[in-house]
Amino acid sequence: MPKSSPASPSPPSIACMRCRRRKKKCDRHLPKGGECQRSSAECIRFQERKPRDVATVPWCYVQDLESRLVRVEEELALCKERLAQVYPSPSPHGPQVVSQDEQSPASDGVVMAISREDVPIGRFYATPKPEDTILSPAERQPHDLGHLRAVDFSNYFHSSWPFLDQVQLIHWFHDYTSQVVSLEDYQLYFIHLVCAIGACYSSPSDRQCPHVSRSRELYTEALHVYLTDAASEEHKFRTKAYLLLIVYTFHCPTPFQLHDTTNEAILEITERLSTFQIPSTFLPLDLGDIDEATVVEDKDNRVLLIYCYTAFEVIASLWNRSFQALVCSLDDKILDEGIWLTFGGGSMPADLEHMFAIHRIQSKVRRLWFPFTAFPGQEETRRRQTAEIRAELEQWKAMIPLVSSTVDGAMSCHPLAMLKTYDYSICSLYQHETVVPSIEDYSVLLSVASENSWCFRRVQKFFLIYSTWGGLLEQFTAFQAPDALQALEDCQQTLLGFAQKWEAAEIYLEAYTLLLSYTPISGPKDALPSETFRQRMGC
Repeated sequence: MPKSSPASPSPPSIACMRCRRRKKKCDRHLPKGGECQRSSAECIRFQERKPRDVATVPWCYVQDLESRLVRVEEELALCKERLAQVYPSPSPHGPQVVSQDEQSPASDGVVMAISREDVPIGRFYATPKPEDTILSPAERQPHDLGHLRAVDFSNYFHSSWPFLDQVQLIHWFHDYTSQVVSLEDYQLYFIHLVCAIGACYSSPSDRQCPHVSRSRELYTEALHVYLTDAASEEHKFRTKAYLLLIVYTFHCPTPFQLHDTTNEAILEITERLSTFQIPSTFLPLDLGDIDEATVVEDKDNRVLLIYCYTAFEVIASLWNRSFQALVCSLDDKILDEGIWLTFGGGSMPADLEHMFAIHRIQSKVRRLWFPFTAFPGQEETRRRQTAEIRAELEQWKAMIPLVSSTVDGAMSCHPLAMLKTYDYSICSLYQHETVVPSIEDYSVLLSVASENSWCFRRVQKFFLIYSTWGGLLEQFTAFQAPDALQALEDCQQTLLGFAQKWEAAEIYLEAYTLLLSYTPISGPKDALPSETFRQRMGC
């Protein structure tokens, strides 16, 4: 019997590692396994699993990931195309990079403050977009400090102190950057000082920050080169020029170095307030024979006077200088006649009237303690007037939900900023007390301390509110309080001062310390508190 030949071995069954589809031969470089679409697909023996994680992933999951990857690649290509349209590559006819040595001294600061000359000027006052933070290589100049732009003034400052004509500023910036029309010196004064304030708002809380140095240079140039021409303009421009100078000192990190330069400005705004006269009649706005331009002009003047009053109250309350004679001589007139600033000539915004109302209440608080300090012993009168002022503050606080706003960008009109202004006013009302007369006053101060401890955490989410949460008083600026920890320490110092003045007030300090122990201590940039602060707070 013939010997049968051994059976030839059958070809091994192979399959695609990804889809597990059987194939007759390996087609790694030319896949024909049905659903496999990549030439790098590996073949393995059928029913064999390689000891790799990818071999255990279901094919439907892998297919879904690949489809997502395709969509991401398409979106990336589309984004690159859009970026190429928005930020074209530099061409011989495009904007050129000007070296720092080639720039004139007068234009150096403003060019640095407006870091995008190829962007339309209208975008300076638009809402910032994520793509606005992307700079093309042509825009990354060696001297470019990044955030020194006029948009910082518009977004952070103008909404809280809107006494300048924003449309007019836009035209001035356009004329300056286009260099088609030469500007007057008084216009350059406003441009330089506006950019100096914008530099302060775009800076971190560090006095060695280059933004601070640039801000000081812009301020110095505006003061010594252009202020004389700005002060010689018409009365309204003159007042705005000096008011802008005073408000700059509220935001700069070293206001004590600017005292000598603000004397003339303080005299200007106090003179403007002292010459204000109560109008004899208030004409309705619906009369046909009233000139609309006259009504608008009168309204603008009254708004300017309101912000002069605001700056005057800051000076009288916070500046430790020899202004008592000047302040006392104007207090009665400004307090009695200032209420008429919000009447006649046209309706005022509700939030502006509300903030003006607490300015007047704070004036009453400040004036309340002068006679009692000089003539002690009038306990009953002091209690009655304190109760009246506190009732006004409670009414003012109750109106916050109705008049506060988070839409127009005004930080002083944000509900959190208004609450902090109320807290500050309550503390000012009781800071000179020797005896707290009633349990209601205990509860009010304890509520303020609790709100401080709770509100600091929320304020950290809104850095702009935190920077201007003192509103008109500018109690804590970005430089005076490097982070929320400084504000916490200031609040603790206030309560410590209460405890030192009367024994019963120690409950406020104890309650604040207890609340702080349950409050996460972290700044907006993960700043850590100092050991001294932790020890003093018992953390």
